[in-house]
Amino acid sequence: MDENELESSTLGASEVNTLIKAAELKIDNTDFAGKKKKKQSDTTSFSKILFTFADGKDKMHITLAFIAALVSGAGMPSASFLFGNIINGFGGKPNEDVII
Repeated sequence: MDENELESSTLGASEVNTLIKAAELKIDNTDFAGKKKKKQSDTTSFSKILFTFADGKDKMHITLAFIAALVSGAGMPSASFLFGNIINGFGGKPNEDVII
């Protein structure tokens, strides 16, 4: 090789550092099989927080509380339908056969 070719093919220190950083980023984003890794989020799911230290009795209480909350929440809409039907019962259609 000629000296001019050797000088033109060498990289400066800043270029080498840039290439190293780019290679590290690519390595950090992939696993050993070459697949991209999923990003790890800093958040934790609610179920993991809720059930981390819960034993069987705690899980049963949580399930019963959930069912009770569903029943309690269904009370108001069902009462609205019930009383709406009662009110509609008082103001039914007039009977066309009866002449006043």
